[in-house]
Amino acid sequence: MKDAVKAEKPPSTCDGLFSTLNTIFGVILALLAGAAFAYYIWALHETRLWFSNISKVEQEISMRTESGLYYFYFKRFVAAKDLRTAFHQLIYDDVTEYPRVINILERFNVYQEVLLGLIYRAFLGPEVLKPMMFYVYSCFAITGLGVTAIFLLAWRTGSSWTCGFLAAAWMFSNLDDSSRAFFTVNLREMFALPMFWIQNVLTVKLLDPENHKMSLWFLHAFFTFSFAVFWQFNQFVLIFQSLAVFGCVLLNPKKRASALLILSAQTLGFLCVIVAQFGQLMLCSSISLWLNASILFVLSFVSFCEASSVVARITRVLLAAILTVGSSVLVKQLLNVDADTHIWTFVKAKLGFITADISFETNLYLCHGSFAFIDSGFFSRTSFTGALPSYVLTALTVTGLIVYTLHRGTQKVGSEMVYVTVQSLLCGIMALFALRMKFVFFPQMCVVAAAGGFRFCARIVGRPAACVVLLAVTSHLLNAQVKIYEQQMANEQEFYDPDTVALMEWIEKDTKPEAVFTGSMQLLAGVLCCTGRRLTNHPHFEDRWLRDRTQKLYQIYGRTAVPEVHAVLKAEFSNYVILEDSICRAPSTGCSTNDLIDMANGNQPDAGLGAFVPGSLKKSKMPRFCEQIRHIEEPQNKKYFAKVFENRTFRVYKVL
Repeated sequence: MKDAVKAEKPPSTCDGLFSTLNTIFGVILALLAGAAFAYYIWALHETRLWFSNISKVEQEISMRTESGLYYFYFKRFVAAKDLRTAFHQLIYDDVTEYPRVINILERFNVYQEVLLGLIYRAFLGPEVLKPMMFYVYSCFAITGLGVTAIFLLAWRTGSSWTCGFLAAAWMFSNLDDSSRAFFTVNLREMFALPMFWIQNVLTVKLLDPENHKMSLWFLHAFFTFSFAVFWQFNQFVLIFQSLAVFGCVLLNPKKRASALLILSAQTLGFLCVIVAQFGQLMLCSSISLWLNASILFVLSFVSFCEASSVVARITRVLLAAILTVGSSVLVKQLLNVDADTHIWTFVKAKLGFITADISFETNLYLCHGSFAFIDSGFFSRTSFTGALPSYVLTALTVTGLIVYTLHRGTQKVGSEMVYVTVQSLLCGIMALFALRMKFVFFPQMCVVAAAGGFRFCARIVGRPAACVVLLAVTSHLLNAQVKIYEQQMANEQEFYDPDTVALMEWIEKDTKPEAVFTGSMQLLAGVLCCTGRRLTNHPHFEDRWLRDRTQKLYQIYGRTAVPEVHAVLKAEFSNYVILEDSICRAPSTGCSTNDLIDMANGNQPDAGLGAFVPGSLKKSKMPRFCEQIRHIEEPQNKKYFAKVFENRTFRVYKVL
């Protein structure tokens, strides 16, 4: 009895004090890791571009492709005379897709620009800090927040802050795989993923029945909302999260209440996004939303017990799948939603289910570097730092324990470890097929590898020794990274693009503010960012009408007669067309812009058959429009166009 009483004695005051100090130290270390990562990203960006010293137009040009669009909305928001005007310009925008009036808040994910704009207007101003500098510094700070969140997630999963410290060290030592913020400052995932990692910390906490608190539930819904409203590709990641949580319940029915809380919070957050984006139809019919609804239905109305057979569990999965697909398809039919058809066409083409008659828009995605298969260097880089081997061993171990649990009915692995591992595996599969998704996968790899490595070491040598081992590995990684950092800082560079600067300055000076421009999607984002001139097309490609319009406008690089191109440009209200020799005379690879528009027109690319090229195409003797128009003095050309600007890179023609 004495022993029993002893066992029930609460921890001593000394133990409680040590635990509190240990927690405080871990939190401080997590914050310092995030701050150091933000500084690292800033230093790299500054060293590569000399960003704080170059001119305003050069800073804006450095916001490549769609980044320029997003910064323009922030810039216009803070420059508006009042908030009513600022919001009106976003909700009734006639600049981005002239003459079409679109709701930017509905179509694009720019609430982060609105939030930063509100902060800037309320607390700062040009006299304190220039808008551009506030904007990029905010982006770097939020990126650092993501590392803090990864630290906390690994800590929570592995039950030691040394796990978080190691995960953060891997983020530093595999910088090319953990973030793109130092060269593409404001892409949507830069804002969204830190919110998702915080939401994951809350998910792991809610998996523990002792943490079923309404405050955590509301926080989970809030960070789900923040993640989803910041990034257009949120649905894919949320699908994987829902599947991972559902998997935890199938493995351990005692987690049913936890799963109901997590998925209901996630659903509430997603519904708030639909409201914030003015009832965007693509969100209303999303698989993510209806998967959650289906799983919640199954959890609520289908019995779960530990004695359930494997067949019974598979039956529940099939029921959820049928309900999900049926609901999503039905809603799409009722609402006549077709804006996301290009995504599923891309997926089918990427997996090889479609090999002929691939559309222009699908080819654009297939040929885009961000959607290429993951680079082979990823495996060598992550293996060299030890992240990949530790991850693979942990994933295999967890998978084996899941199989054992299903077979014997006794759970040998914690639900939090099952959740983070299953979600990471699903994201890893996605990353294999789309390179940009490695920035979703790699941080999860760090979490699983650190937590799994710690648990393995703790079993072999005990918990204190395992902490020492992780700290030793972390110290080695950070020490090696300091040497790399010194080399990076010694390689000072400066942004240099005089031709684009000259183009933007000419547009600003010699064209009317209401002028309408056509050109490549990437360049036009810069035109909008730097000059605010109206556009006919842009690189945010998530709208069917815009995709069809872009294909028509890209005849400027196709084998199309001058009168036909003129007719297209007039029909689309374009005043000027900008041609780039880097596109017009690009080598034929099967994936150049010229090749893609040739294939869309039924013409064979210059190099013959190549990537994604069907065999039924015919050769065309018609010269490209961008080559024909070089001879502007010829009568058949000058009655349609007038050359108004030219340098080594660009030619600008006025549409007569």
